[in-house]
Amino acid sequence: MTKNEAGGDEDVVLEDLPGDAPEGEEDKTDWKAIAKKNHGIAQRFKTKFEKSKDKAPDGGDKGGSDKGGQGGENASGLDKLDRAVLRVEKITAPDEVKLVESYMKETGKDIEAVLASKYFQAELKEMRDLAATDDATPSGEKRSGVLTRDTVEYWIAAGKLPEDPVLRQKVVNAKIAKEKNVSQFSSNPLQ
Repeated sequence: MTKNEAGGDEDVVLEDLPGDAPEGEEDKTDWKAIAKKNHGIAQRFKTKFEKSKDKAPDGGDKGGSDKGGQGGENASGLDKLDRAVLRVEKITAPDEVKLVESYMKETGKDIEAVLASKYFQAELKEMRDLAATDDATPSGEKRSGVLTRDTVEYWIAAGKLPEDPVLRQKVVNAKIAKEKNVSQFSSNPLQ
């Protein structure tokens, strides 16, 4: 009895080949059947060896799919089922998907275990909070500041006239121009 050379725990019994037939008797050994059987055993060992090469030391896959080899795996390492689970959990942003992939790679856990992890959930929440903050922050350099008392916009918004005669004239002219630009027609027409 010999151990499986692919590293498995399965024992394989290799039969000894039949010896030569005694003198004067005809050899009735079916060599073709023995060769076919040994070829099948060799193919099985070869397949197991190739699969064991594809496995990473921690038990994960390096490149091959261990989900039946259906070819549904992306270059990112997540298959269609994993992507569907992420979609249900509302994890669709590319940076969030990369976070899931990195946790799966670091821990060696499957997607359900990663999603249940409180550390992953905390980091996902932090990432989403930062994204919400970035979205809420104005992106331009110009910010609407406080209007100073020496601008025409300040006095128009205040609805008063300034003491300075030059500024007062500018405010009055701006109000007149604004009144001229108002549409003469109603925004709510009668029907």
